[in-house]
Amino acid sequence: MSKPMTKTQLVAALAEEMGADKKSAGAALDAICGIITREVSGGGAVTLPGVGKIQCRERPERMVRNPSTGEQFKK
Repeated sequence: MSKPMTKTQLVAALAEEMGADKKSAGAALDAICGIITREVSGGGAVTLPGVGKIQCRERPERMVRNPSTGEQFKK
């Protein structure tokens, strides 16, 4: 399995794909991330065709254990 792409690598690949400089590609990526963050934090979802759907969802509480102390608590 290969390593995940870093933001720097993603910006470089985006700049090459767009035929633009890294500064413009970085600004475009930051804008996209901002839009996605705003939409998801507001309870919405964003679908990226061919990639997936980004959304937050509630998970029911469950009991977890702190491995160093053995203490159990709800998370």
